[in-house]
Amino acid sequence: MPQHLSKSWITELGNDYQKVHDKYLHSIGNLTLTGYNSQYSNRSFKEKQTMEKGFKESHFRNLNALPATSDK
Repeated sequence: MPQHLSKSWITELGNDYQKVHDKYLHSIGNLTLTGYNSQYSNRSFKEKQTMEKGFKESHFRNLNALPATSDK
């Protein structure tokens, strides 16, 4: 989620774009651990996913796929 919404971000977020932006802008889920923030810039989410060194290539994507541990 960029600090300032471009037309493409407004389109992607839909009619309630301002409400969605306000809700997620400063949330933990909007923080991205990357060394490529300047290349990501204000691109659309789909562009950030598929570009070279984009989100789909991130090693962090596997964090949510780790199985839960049990202390049984």
